[in-house]
Amino acid sequence: MPAAIGLGVAAATLLAFWPMLGHGFLELDDPAHILANPWVRSGLTWRGLRWALTAADSDLWQPLTWLSNMADCQLYGVEPWGHHLTSLLLHGASAALLFAFLYLATGAAWKAALASCLFALHPMRVESVAWAAERKDVLSVFFWLLTCLAYWRYVQRPSRRSYGAALLYYALALMSKPMVVTLPLVLLLLDYWPLGRLSRSTAGARALEKLPFACLAAAVSLLTLRVMSVQMASSAQYPWPLRFASAPTFYLDYLANTFWPRLLSLYYYHPGAALSPWKAAASVVALAAATLLAWRGRRAHPYALTGWLWFLVALVPVIGLVQMSQRAIANRFSYIPHVGLAVALVWGADALLRGWRTPPKALLGALAVLGLAGLTRRELGYWKDPRALYERTLAVAPANELVRNILAVHLTRRGLRDEAARQFEETLRVAPWYADAHNNFGLFLAQEGQRARAESHFREALRLNPRHAQAGAHLAALLKLP
Repeated sequence: MPAAIGLGVAAATLLAFWPMLGHGFLELDDPAHILANPWVRSGLTWRGLRWALTAADSDLWQPLTWLSNMADCQLYGVEPWGHHLTSLLLHGASAALLFAFLYLATGAAWKAALASCLFALHPMRVESVAWAAERKDVLSVFFWLLTCLAYWRYVQRPSRRSYGAALLYYALALMSKPMVVTLPLVLLLLDYWPLGRLSRSTAGARALEKLPFACLAAAVSLLTLRVMSVQMASSAQYPWPLRFASAPTFYLDYLANTFWPRLLSLYYYHPGAALSPWKAAASVVALAAATLLAWRGRRAHPYALTGWLWFLVALVPVIGLVQMSQRAIANRFSYIPHVGLAVALVWGADALLRGWRTPPKALLGALAVLGLAGLTRRELGYWKDPRALYERTLAVAPANELVRNILAVHLTRRGLRDEAARQFEETLRVAPWYADAHNNFGLFLAQEGQRARAESHFREALRLNPRHAQAGAHLAALLKLP
């Protein structure tokens, strides 16, 4: 019976996301990760393996993700359906793995199934699953959950082999996406509940047990910081007091999108100095109150403490203390944190509805799953066509120059040049400091034969960002023309 339920969870996940197999690639990140990446497009080669392990021109150290992309190109070339199929299969497998872990650790098959469905079918998963460039999300979560399963096996029958398997899976997760560095802390939370092996007397031993995991996490963290150092926002642009004030508000933003996922955006801009101090203070109070509530109820409801702290801890690497670009939050970053929330909600709802009979509780759970599946299908509809996705993002967040610039590039490629020109001009009207938009508009103008205007935009892009390689190459090519 449990195996059938697990297969049902995976099947429901595959069914909900199936339309994505008809989607194409996006202009955002997909070229750098797949379409215009010669190492990836060449498939699996020894030179490609060496590049994947040592790539310094990437925004993250993610060798296993690169190898996964290479394998897809080996199998499917640059046909988008093949890349999407791999991501979908990984996501479906992760849903089944989560069910397996929760069932084995708690013995509650139906609660495990509901939590797995809430996690897998939430519309915030669409960004991770349907975006080819986000292979690192589905791959890292797959190995994260394999680590949890191997750790459960180690707890049941301690041995070097089972411990080594958990450590190996964790290393593979780290090689897929460094955001999983928080897993050693999450394993301690799992020791508390549902594994029931953490107490005051055993805390030291349990922490020492995680030391090899922590060493791997520390090594990858240092490597990632080195790779990302060029892209990190300066402390002048985002001073530390602003970062600490922003982080609590970002947690609340993630919760808002979780419980009201109808206005999801491809990109959320950091408010910067416009951040309301009242919102920051209210966010701190709300988070502290929720944490205190979970702590005080830990004996009667240990799942609430584990689930809530899982959510908080898993988001720490991307909550804005280490600020990258001008992004505030991203829906894809909720992938791992949502596991904790799903567990806390399902087990908490079961406790709250303890007096209810099984049929009405089952109906309520089914309605929640169907509702999320419907919202996911709706969100997938925006991702089917790049223009629809970009325009949807601008409808939700109009002041979004990054997406407006990408929309202009997309319209140019589709031959809608008048519309593209308007989008470029609007982008630079609201964001004259945006070097990429100057470069793209310069290329557009050069194609139109407006060489003087094109040159001025290339020069402005280089003034704003002297290391802008594309603008430099475009300007050099333009000046060589007779």
